[in-house]
Amino acid sequence: MQKASISLQSSDEVQGQDRPEGDRVFKKPVSTLAMSARSHPITVLGRKTYNVLLCLAQEELRKGKDVEVHRAPLSEVVHLLEYDSNDLELIKKHFRAMLTTTVEWQSPTTGEGDKWIGCSLLAQASIEKVRGQVWISWAFAPALRHELLNPRVFARMNLAMIAQLRTYAAVCLYEVANRYKNVGQSPRKEWRWWHDPITGRPPDAARLEKLDYSFFKRDVLKPAIAEINAVTDLQIELKEHKQGRFIHEIQFLIRPNEQRQLALEQAPEKADLESVRQARELGISDARVEKIVDTFGAEALATALPDLRRRIETPFPEQIGRAHV
Repeated sequence: MQKASISLQSSDEVQGQDRPEGDRVFKKPVSTLAMSARSHPITVLGRKTYNVLLCLAQEELRKGKDVEVHRAPLSEVVHLLEYDSNDLELIKKHFRAMLTTTVEWQSPTTGEGDKWIGCSLLAQASIEKVRGQVWISWAFAPALRHELLNPRVFARMNLAMIAQLRTYAAVCLYEVANRYKNVGQSPRKEWRWWHDPITGRPPDAARLEKLDYSFFKRDVLKPAIAEINAVTDLQIELKEHKQGRFIHEIQFLIRPNEQRQLALEQAPEKADLESVRQARELGISDARVEKIVDTFGAEALATALPDLRRRIETPFPEQIGRAHV
């Protein structure tokens, strides 16, 4: 597999020359593609934000700014995320998560890259207003900084492409597929190995042992693959390998998407700030708001919130158990 890794880098260097002007492309170390949370779950916006911070830090280094603490206007980060919210509290929430979430870095290819355990996504972060403009500063863990900014084995990622994906599973699987696109297939791994990296959930051996593969395939793999195939430059196909009568290992077949959908030109729909504010007052979390908008749309959320408030404030025969069901 080492030969394939070298081939990937050389091919990506050539492909990078043909990318549309204005695309923001960065090198993502292969050991970070299938990172597994060790403490808190990683959200899709958190992973996307980490990609943006990594991209901006690598751009600083290319410009000759070899600094330990990186800095950028908040507006640029939000623009690269294609996220229409400037809600500082929401942004602080994701920064706190990156500061407190420890991860295990790993690669699907056995023996490829190092394995770091107990490192947080960010070592420090700050938000400040200077002359009316909000700036963010961040730093990576010192032990990882060199490999993150100047990786030896990497896959090139396009921020605009990743911004179109709505779910954590789709973002993770797309990044893994992008790593192995020149090989045409990912390595074969026991299906439970894929579960935690693709879902962003911390490990739970007891839960994972009870998990049925059919549910993992139905609820996580198939929706993520459908999303990637619909809006990105790659087509992914799930390949299953049996041991006896049961699925034991899986891998992903990868090929270019010759019929890229027009949906790529449109940013994912987001809830407006007023809807986010109302939802918080009604006890609905920001993460749940994102899922509702993904499923039903921002307009449906905005219409339903006033009705929900009236329902809560009006005496009914039965009480509302969970506002967001």
